[in-house]
Amino acid sequence: MHKLIIKILFIVFLPFYLLIVITSGSILKIQHKDNVAFVTLSVGNGLFSYLKIDDSAILFDCGIGGNPINWSNTFQGNSNFPTNYMKEDGIKIIENIFISHNHVDHYSNLKTIAKNFKIKNISVPYNFDKMNNQIKSYISETGANIISFKNTYKFKNITFKNLTYEWVTKNFKINKNENNNSMILDFELLNNRFLLTGDTENEPTKNLNMKFTNYDYFQVPHHGSDNSGTFNLLKKIKPKKCIISGTNNVKSWSKYSGGHNFPTENILSKIQNSCQDTYVTGYAKNYSGEHSLEYFPRIHEIFKTSKTIQSY
Repeated sequence: MHKLIIKILFIVFLPFYLLIVITSGSILKIQHKDNVAFVTLSVGNGLFSYLKIDDSAILFDCGIGGNPINWSNTFQGNSNFPTNYMKEDGIKIIENIFISHNHVDHYSNLKTIAKNFKIKNISVPYNFDKMNNQIKSYISETGANIISFKNTYKFKNITFKNLTYEWVTKNFKINKNENNNSMILDFELLNNRFLLTGDTENEPTKNLNMKFTNYDYFQVPHHGSDNSGTFNLLKKIKPKKCIISGTNNVKSWSKYSGGHNFPTENILSKIQNSCQDTYVTGYAKNYSGEHSLEYFPRIHEIFKTSKTIQSY
């Protein structure tokens, strides 16, 4: 009976403890952070997300916005924003880095990450051999275990399913679009289902065989572009929290936009109609964005922090 009362009190008061915030305009900054969180950093039209478990992190891409094709060793590779953010979050070691596909805006910051953290594993995309030689050298220098593109992975007792494995391995000879080589990762944590999509476009998602339909956390593919696989996926799934990494204010974000307006108004409206809640890390018209996002799976809540690459 005594243990039951303690358990009830824990469930009742935990959300209130986590919801202590400092309010500054529309910006919220968490004072207390749980030991498990999923964070999407505000890096423009790139992608840098990580799962925090105690002092370890599993990264899902580690890129900063800019030109997705041409390598830049200036702001993309040398920014300390992700490093500083993770260190402030208590991260000491990186269990694994998933690189969804071979575009610079999804792996450009690996150089700086490798200088600041011990990296145990790096799960590379299908055509790793074609990756930029500079980034391949960084990967080699980390001393991390290199894991080839496959259908399932397991880290921290979590199984990650690569839903596009079969399509990519069957169609690589005719597939000319690197975005379509993206991993789509499905995993479960604390009774939450996550779907992370990289830059997947239409073709791989048309006939995607998906066992689950209800997702608590859905990372919208290709920053919310019109040619993304968003429409096909939304026909198959029922997402609660939908997250878009990008910015459609090119003037404001300049070098972090890659010259693109993401998310498009068309995709944004579709997502808002399909998702219970929609969040954009970058600026979106009539939407308060520009913040990094922290999702706490125990309470199914997302909070915005005022931190963004533009402030560094």
